[in-house]
Amino acid sequence: MSDMFEEDEDLVESDAFANPVEEVDIEISENSTMDARRRLENKLDDLRLEAELKDEFDEDY
Repeated sequence: MSDMFEEDEDLVESDAFANPVEEVDIEISENSTMDARRRLENKLDDLRLEAELKDEFDEDY
């Protein structure tokens, strides 16, 4: 168990943790939000239609 603790200390001291992660600002415009919502609504409509067609097919056979 102490070996695992020593390995963790090595990771903390490694170069991978020496430099902080650079923050990135992401700006989401209202238009891109509306576009994403529209795509999701279209996908939902497609899935509903697909489910209806599957139900009709299952009833026929």
